[in-house]
Order: sequence, then structure tokens, then C-alpha cells
Amino acid sequence: MNKLDLLRIVWTNLLRMKVRTALTTFGVVIGTSAIVTMISIGAGMKKNITEQLGNMGSATELRVMPKYEITSSDQSFDQMEPVEPLDDKAIKKIIKLPYVKDVTPDLSVYGIELKVGRYSSKVIIKGVEPSYSQKVMQIYKGRSFRQGDKNVVIVGYKLGQALQEETKGTENGKKLGKKKEKKVSDFPIQNSVNEQQEKIDLYRKSLILKAVKTDKDGQTEEKTIRVNVVGVLVETGQQEDVSVFVPLGMAKNLKMWKEGRQGEKMSYELVKVQIDSPQNIEQAQKEIEGLGFSIFSLKQMLGTVNKIFGIIEVFLGGIGSISLFVASFGIINTMIMSIYERTREIGIMKVVGATVKDIKMIFLFEAGTIGFLGGIIGLGFGWTASKIINVLANLYLRKGATETIELVYVPLWLAIFSLGFSTLVGLLAGLYPAVRAAKLSPLEAIRQL
Repeated sequence: MNKLDLLRIVWTNLLRMKVRTALTTFGVVIGTSAIVTMISIGAGMKKNITEQLGNMGSATELRVMPKYEITSSDQSFDQMEPVEPLDDKAIKKIIKLPYVKDVTPDLSVYGIELKVGRYSSKVIIKGVEPSYSQKVMQIYKGRSFRQGDKNVVIVGYKLGQALQEETKGTENGKKLGKKKEKKVSDFPIQNSVNEQQEKIDLYRKSLILKAVKTDKDGQTEEKTIRVNVVGVLVETGQQEDVSVFVPLGMAKNLKMWKEGRQGEKMSYELVKVQIDSPQNIEQAQKEIEGLGFSIFSLKQMLGTVNKIFGIIEVFLGGIGSISLFVASFGIINTMIMSIYERTREIGIMKVVGATVKDIKMIFLFEAGTIGFLGGIIGLGFGWTASKIINVLANLYLRKGATETIELVYVPLWLAIFSLGFSTLVGLLAGLYPAVRAAKLSPLEAIRQL
């Protein structure tokens, strides 16, 4: 029997029992839809978290931190000393290591007030080396830092939208001499930026940075620095969009003054290390750990996330596959009933020359076709359900934001897997009926008129 005859017989038999085939296929549709929907939820969670982690830094970036060791059971964290201090001396050692492209401390100063004209906001000051700004930071407008730069800054893309206008207050219709400012947080958040607010172009503007410190006696002291904006960063969607970047030396002086530690040796809690290639991350990590420091890398985090969500996807897929397993019994029942109804037909086919293999192939192909058709329709239902969930999720979670999220995601591999799995379940369900039909005696089958 050639393949064309086989397909014709299979299709004719399935159309002859339309209602039973449709009901059996519907069971496979439900099972496949459940698998696609359940796994796509896990895939969507994995995709969103992976993208968020990807925005945190480059795949070639290592974050170096001091390593602390506990020497006694009653020792608190504040009392612990690092194995090796993460200071300028340590940075010089790290920069000399193979594969290291650039090193810059992550130095932030909080609670600094920025003023430009009648606008102001609390901002985070971040100190960076000129080499880091040239090699790593992406400039949208202007230039990077240069050696010897003083009193210059690079601002985040959305900082101009985070500024609040100062207005004079009124009381009983009278103007007050004192200005009232809208209260803002010391730690501005990128997501709090009003997208509808007109953006102020800060490029080449002169800004005033005002820092305030309080000593042990409760006395406050202010320090004002006038700076010029020499560059604007490309939008990242992260905290950097509302931050102000200054040369590292300027940030050090400002932080030491604010904390009242002028003249003390500066140590860092975090240093960013850029590696020349993703392939050299592991080797560079070993070299830095050998100096006595702890390492965090995006590659490690992504590996952990992939393992966790791999387990979640298997678990969700297992739940969804239960319904497909139940549907396989419907396929077995349909095929066995078909044997009883076609006993005489099977006998005639054997008499005219059909082999045992031909009979088996007919029933296997019928069962596999039911699984395949159910898989296609179920995949369509599952994909549609994922789109509906995404629309509803965006309506509920977005709340006026312009950026959409993909809560449920159907990757290509899931579509191929679900279709292949439903077809395989159909073929496996058809094994027993196929063997049973092949064992029928042709003479006994023909006698059943």
C-alpha cells in the first residue's frame, strides 16, 4: 500500500465518523491548549525577568564587592572587616588583570538638590572615571568626560522631565514671599517621571548642585557647586535616566564632605569591571576572586533564572499534560470502537493482500491525525488565550504608561513542542488498537456479516 492510498483511507474513515472524530479531537484540543497556556505563563515570566536583568548591565560586566568573613559567633556585620579593602589600590590591581577592559567604582551621593532656573529636584549623583564614560556610557547628545574635567556633568535622558517648577504660595489671595516647592523624594525613581510633562533640555545648561550635611551638634551646613551639562545619556529605562553623573574625583570629595570624613581613605562597596569578551567572563572572575573579593555577574544571575523557570515550566507543563493524557483514552476508545465497526472491512482488506503492517499503519495514522488536528486547533486556542491575557494584563497593570508588557509568551519551540507532543500522544494511543486490528483473523472477520 502506497502512502497516497494510506492517506486517502485514513481521511475517508475519519470523515465517515464525523461526530466521534470531532469529540475525540476536542479532547486533544483542550489538552494542547492547557499545555500551551500553562507553559507560556512560565515562559512569559522568564522573558520579562530576563529582560529586566539584561537592562541592569552588560553581559561583559562584573560587579566586584568586598568579601567579609565572620571570625566569631557574636560578631555583627558592622564589626566585620573585609578580607581585602576595595580601595584605589585594589582597583589598580584589578585593572592590570588579563581580559579586564575597564574598572570604575560605583560611587553614589544621595539627597543632592539640583536647580536650573525656577526648576529643581532631588537627584542621585554618580561618580565615574572618564575612561568608563568614554567606553561604556552611551551618549545621546554632547560628549563623554575627559581627563582634567572639573565642574561638568552628564545627565540622564529623562532628568528634564523629573524637575518640578517652584511656585509662590498664596494665602487669602496674597502672595507669600517664601517659595513653596512640590515635595519630592531624595531617591527619584525612573518610573515616577511624568511622561506628559514637558521635557526641559538640559544640554549645555548651567546647573546648581546643593548638598546639605548635619553635624553631631545638629548644625547644618550647605555646599553649592555650579556645574555645566556637557552630555545627555541615551534612554535606558532604568534609574540612570534621572541621575546625574560627575567625574569620580568630584563625587569622592562631595561624599566625604557630606559624611564628614575629609582626609580619610576612600573605600568602595561596589566596583564595576568591564571584560573584553563574554567568553572571558569566567576566567576573569577567577582572577578577581583570587585577589580576595566577591563577584556578581549578570551571566550567573541569568543562569540561575533559567534553571528556576525551567523547573517552573516543566511543572506547569506537567499540569497541562494531564488533560492531554485523559484525552488519549478518548482516542483509544474511538479506535477500538472503529475496529468493531470495521471488522468485516479489515478481513476483506487482508484477503485482497493488505499486510499486517498496512492494517497497523491505517489505525496508527488515524490516531496520529486526530492528535495532529487537535494539536493545531489547541495551539491556536492557546495562542489566542495568551493574547487575551496580555491585553487584560496591560489594561490592568499599565495604568496610563506607554510601554506594554508581555505577561504570557508563546515561543516558537513551545508551538513546535505542543504540536509534536499531541501527535505523539495520538500515535501512542493508537498502538493498542492497531495491534488488535492487525491480529484479527481474515476468515472470522468476513463471517461477521
